[in-house]
Amino acid sequence: MKRHSHKTGGFTLIEILITTVLVFMLFMLIYAVFFSVTNVTADLQKKMKSSEIAFKFLDKFSGEMKCMIFEEDDQPVLEEKSLSFLTTEQAALYPVRITYIVESAPDNLETLVRKQENLLNGYNFTFPVLENCGRISFLFYSGAAWNYYAAEPEKVTGIAVEIEEGGETAFFPVKLYRDTKEKNEKE
Repeated sequence: MKRHSHKTGGFTLIEILITTVLVFMLFMLIYAVFFSVTNVTADLQKKMKSSEIAFKFLDKFSGEMKCMIFEEDDQPVLEEKSLSFLTTEQAALYPVRITYIVESAPDNLETLVRKQENLLNGYNFTFPVLENCGRISFLFYSGAAWNYYAAEPEKVTGIAVEIEEGGETAFFPVKLYRDTKEKNEKE
């Protein structure tokens, strides 16, 4: 006499539950990895954009400093949190007044604002160039050391921007060409 087994070729409920849990855990792992990579990529893009903005500002700032005009009756204002000076920007046919002011922003951060004034028609415009930095300062070199103040503005031969962001401090000096012109005139 033969006995027949009632076992069929299907899956048990436990096997289906274990498979479902394993597939769910696999999808959760893929989801976590995907969004982790997405967040890292977004942070990297944000830092690159911030660096690009800073480098564009520093390039513009360097050009303005190198073209600074020193007039006896209109001396530049050189302070730790503000600069104001005449310059002949590369594109302008006439002198313009550039003013940089460091303003306090929320959460103890600082923003650097640039104002450009057309001296011929009074037209001016203002816009932020660096936003939400930990600290922004101007430093001045007059032969001995870099200082946050210019005791004798007529002897300043270098101006630097110091930017603190994320616990790191960056220092960007620019040499003024005034001293070279004075040496050539004396010779």
